Amino acid sequence: CLSGTGGDEIFAGYRRYLIENLFEHYHKYPKFLQSLAMTLSKALPVSRTSAVKEYFLLLKRFLDCPEASPMLRHISMMTCFQDDAKEALFAEGFEEHLAPSEYVISQYYKKSEELDDLTRALHADFHTYLPGDLLVKEDRMTMAASLEGRVPFLDHELVEYVASIPANLKIRKLTTKYILKEALRPLLPAGIIERRKHGFAVPIGEWFKKDLKTYMTDVFQDQTTMQRGYVKSDYVLSLLNEHQKGIQDYSSQLWAVLVFELWCREYLDKPQEKDA
Repeated sequence: CLSGTGGDEIFAGYRRYLIENLFEHYHKYPKFLQSLAMTLSKALPVSRTSAVKEYFLLLKRFLDCPEASPMLRHISMMTCFQDDAKEALFAEGFEEHLAPSEYVISQYYKKSEELDDLTRALHADFHTYLPGDLLVKEDRMTMAASLEGRVPFLDHELVEYVASIPANLKIRKLTTKYILKEALRPLLPAGIIERRKHGFAVPIGEWFKKDLKTYMTDVFQDQTTMQRGYVKSDYVLSLLNEHQKGIQDYSSQLWAVLVFELWCREYLDKPQEKDA
């Protein structure tokens, strides 16, 4: 089977890449308009349940770090927990054992210092998010279903050619994958070319309001979790409470900490049980 994996990372298909274009224009506006935008952004909903709300989320994250370096802006777009939330989440002494969030990304930003900001973001994602997340998922899922998956967008000659295309041809205003869409316009119906991007997201937000509500509470009230000393259960449960009340959409954060705790139980606790 053929997959489109890789197309977003080489042609700039994710909405978060629009932030780099926004940054170029943001500093041209007067300071009072910048301050007004920051104030208004605090009232925007944080959610990925629709394209509009995802734009709001990206805008909020951008306005939280407008003066940051391109690398730190990129990290802000990619992470579930911002720095202030990490301080509230991590138990005392836990964070000092972690590598800085920019540790992995920085090496790719250093190698692309002479390039524009959008191309640097693409370069970093191509070497991290793509092989470390998307291709792993695709390989495992196709093998589990006895399928041979192929990713034509990652043909090395195509990747090398697209890397030479200027960034302003990959994103034009609010259009992602601009040059790819224009190249295929004579071959595909307009309904395909203009169709809104739709990922493979699952309704995690609804799960935490229904099916996972009790389970999440039980896990983070369990002594095993509380004695581990990695995260503050009270803070996690406060996020769950706000999520269920509809105050904010914390589905990504809740999913991340839940899976992390279950991973700890599977790979840190069980070996000790076997040794005992």
